[in-house]
Amino acid sequence: MSVALKLPPASAGKDEVRGAYSDAIDRLLAQWDKPATPGALVAVVKDGEVIHQRGYGEAVIEHGIRHMPTTRYRIASVTKHFLSTVALMLQDEGKLKLDDKIGRHVPELKPWSRQVSIRQMLTMTSGIRDLGEAMTLSGSPSTANVRAEQLMDLSCRLETLNFPPSRQISYCNTNYRLVQVAIERKDGCSLAESLQRRLFGPLGMDRTRLANDQSEVDMEMAGGYWFDSDGKARRGIYGMNYSGSGGIVSCLADMLKWHQAFRDGGPFRKGLLLDLLQPGKLTNGRVLDYNLGLTTVPYRGFKTFGHGGSLPGFKTHFMRFPEIDLGTIILSNREDMVPYQLSRQIGGIVLGERAKPLPKAPAGLDRLVGTYVDKATGYTLELKLKDGVLFGGTLGGEERLEATGDGRMATTGGHFLIDIGPIPVGDGQPKKLPGMLDGGLPMTWEPAPMKRPGPAKLKELAGRYQCAETGATHEVAVRGRDLAIKLAVGHANPEPWTAMQAVMADTFRYEVPHMQWTSKPSARFRRDRAGKVTALVLSSNRCRDLVFKRIK
Repeated sequence: MSVALKLPPASAGKDEVRGAYSDAIDRLLAQWDKPATPGALVAVVKDGEVIHQRGYGEAVIEHGIRHMPTTRYRIASVTKHFLSTVALMLQDEGKLKLDDKIGRHVPELKPWSRQVSIRQMLTMTSGIRDLGEAMTLSGSPSTANVRAEQLMDLSCRLETLNFPPSRQISYCNTNYRLVQVAIERKDGCSLAESLQRRLFGPLGMDRTRLANDQSEVDMEMAGGYWFDSDGKARRGIYGMNYSGSGGIVSCLADMLKWHQAFRDGGPFRKGLLLDLLQPGKLTNGRVLDYNLGLTTVPYRGFKTFGHGGSLPGFKTHFMRFPEIDLGTIILSNREDMVPYQLSRQIGGIVLGERAKPLPKAPAGLDRLVGTYVDKATGYTLELKLKDGVLFGGTLGGEERLEATGDGRMATTGGHFLIDIGPIPVGDGQPKKLPGMLDGGLPMTWEPAPMKRPGPAKLKELAGRYQCAETGATHEVAVRGRDLAIKLAVGHANPEPWTAMQAVMADTFRYEVPHMQWTSKPSARFRRDRAGKVTALVLSSNRCRDLVFKRIK
């Protein structure tokens, strides 16, 4: 017999709710449904009723504590549309406009701030460099303790953008961190206070707050975990100050109240939350799936909107299928879960025969596997096949590529945009693979030569390089037969020597491990007209062309 609970109140007193789809949902999460392993707390809401709610695995594996509706999780980037809601409220009150340039409210930023609007920042089309990745390129690990004041200081030192505003889309947490500064100045209080007064308080989200950093003690917080190469669980560590880009801590009971507000409008002005669905637009005419902190990505013939979140050890997702009044909330405390895919799969279970078939992938995906380079930028693309599914990563990372129905393969999350194809027909690895990066940067991917230069060429590249924007100094040297880089030379705890892998002439890449993930920044050496090496230019997915001038 199906059990369903009306909202509100949001099933806060029930640990588990079973319904007609529960057995199928259980099968999706069966691999995590066991003791002494982290997992997730999942809720599914149909027509205002909770039709499935259950915890899988444990919230704190050290003590055998199970997932509860009141257990708190770091919802990470699901935070973003909460901040955007506050921005819309301030616009209603005439305190700021989304089309204001950010420099109007944060004038201490460099001149680029007079070109970039708050709207472009909220839709990830600003071109602003990501502070976290700028720090990684400068040799600062993600576990380093970094205060809000230090991050603001770095924001004010960054001279250029990744690209002109609205030319491309590039997911960047700095956008929301800087909009937070504008909000706090116009609202006259901290963002934490604004969120409490404007959103959490009126909705009765009593267990939700904006955290400051990971050091805060919360006795009802789930542990966040990742797994090392030996399969051992490790606690996730994140040293950077939290912000409106991803700092909210919440629980399932409260997130169900937030979901209900999207259904009935909550105690807000009519249409406020649906006003978040204003898509970003590029100068090439493309209308993006990324809106004001929410993505709108159709699935099997039905509209959806939502957003995911990721912090070390936590993966979350909030999604609605508005046409069938369906919502999913997934709060996971393990790094390797992909709640976005699970949310869509749950939607497919409920849709049943109404769901249109997924587009078929082009034939011969196995011949695409390999490492490619775009010679114009030096960026690399790695394509891998796992259990028949194609994955692609530029400059490290890894995203699932899905068939678009017209011979192409592309990411679907709304903000990590890798698009390849049409896939050339024929046998063997393609000599050229057309593509698009970030919605507006044409790429021609060619198999990377990956040929090590001779000793004389490597010796030309050795030296010390310094970045005026971040103050970091790196050293490059020939070690054995290879080139290697030592990041953050002169710091109290410099990084060890890291091998650099040749991609093509004067272009290399190196690995930066972060828990179970690895980024692979591009390292291009710049020469003057006489052929003398003058600079090292580092690029990652969200921070491009960080210049380190040769000083020795």
